[in-house]
Amino acid sequence: MSDDLRVVDPVTQVELVVPVYGTPERAIRRAALAREGLIRTIRFYPDWPHLWPFWGEKGEVSAEDLGLSESLQEDLRRWFEKWNATFRYDTGWPTAATGEAWMSVGDDLVYRVQQEVWDFADVRAEHRGFQT
Repeated sequence: MSDDLRVVDPVTQVELVVPVYGTPERAIRRAALAREGLIRTIRFYPDWPHLWPFWGEKGEVSAEDLGLSESLQEDLRRWFEKWNATFRYDTGWPTAATGEAWMSVGDDLVYRVQQEVWDFADVRAEHRGFQT
């Protein structure tokens, strides 16, 4: 049996999973936005020269657009700088361990971004595509 918190959407009677960083009330509000097509999808991967690893339907998205905390923005900047200084499109990562360490940090960052934008967006982690 799952330990996930669940709540029933009063409109659709569908059971909603409430993540540890959410509340039942927020999950119900989020479900209402989703029914109206107002939950954004943010793709997460780096690409030069855009500082932020966020991409929406219309292109680049900034951390400011998403309202991310300063501490998360700083961690994202450091993560991007590591990629920009180390990854090469023609040869990939200098070592597999370097690439895996960078991707693991990215996994954590995706989770933190999802926590901060959960009320209005879904984050799709695509940074692991940089494994060449």
